[in-house]
Amino acid sequence: MERLRLYARVSTDDQQTSVSAQVLRLKEFAAAEGKEVAGLYVDEDVSGAKPLKLRPQGKLLWDATEPGDVVVFTKVDRAFRSLTDAVTTLEVWQDLGVSVRILDTGMDLATPAGQLFFSQLVGFAQFERALLGQRLKEAVAQCRREERPFANFRPFGWKVAGSGKQKRFEPLPEERALAERIVQMRKEGESWCEIATVFYRERITKPGKSLRQRKWRGVFYLETEVRRLHKAALAGFPIAPRDSVTLPGGGEEDTVTDREDGSSPNG
Repeated sequence: MERLRLYARVSTDDQQTSVSAQVLRLKEFAAAEGKEVAGLYVDEDVSGAKPLKLRPQGKLLWDATEPGDVVVFTKVDRAFRSLTDAVTTLEVWQDLGVSVRILDTGMDLATPAGQLFFSQLVGFAQFERALLGQRLKEAVAQCRREERPFANFRPFGWKVAGSGKQKRFEPLPEERALAERIVQMRKEGESWCEIATVFYRERITKPGKSLRQRKWRGVFYLETEVRRLHKAALAGFPIAPRDSVTLPGGGEEDTVTDREDGSSPNG
């Protein structure tokens, strides 16, 4: 008896392709077919650009699949957005005797016609992803020209105020004062590590962060962020999200931004 392995994926939760909607559809298909479900694999907040076997649940699916299994997806783009990944995966599965069912198309990938149609769909999905990426770059470039916030980045010494189209940067006096303190401590010979340690011992946290929730990641200024805050102060706190800033006198370039979620821009 054929065993079904059901797979769902979302990069963000939306109404049409939410996890719950995909899982419900997959389970309804399994019930209608009357076949055993060997596994349900769900990747949430995972981009389709990442190969299937490199996704957390996708890897489990890849490792667990056995000859005679049937892998079921709701849509092509839930499984693949890279033609290379699709072709490679299907070649391996075909050699293992694994079948693939895609509910939106009803195609049989065991036939040459089904394989041709599938490759065309994956090609279109890859093309669509490239267009989305281009539109995003254009939108980000426009925000940068207008010095408006975008994504979850903010320049050091600034905070994001407002919402929607009214979002804007406003000065953040507390962080600017901290930056000026860093400048003075550097003049007195303190190392980056020593400054970060002092701030940690004084329990100086980043804007909007608190220790009450006992979540330590992104709460304190790391050594690298102390360096960036220092550079931002020397550069006059420029509004330059994701940008490089050259310090007065031709100094070293470095980013002068921070994430609103508290993590480092480079990590």
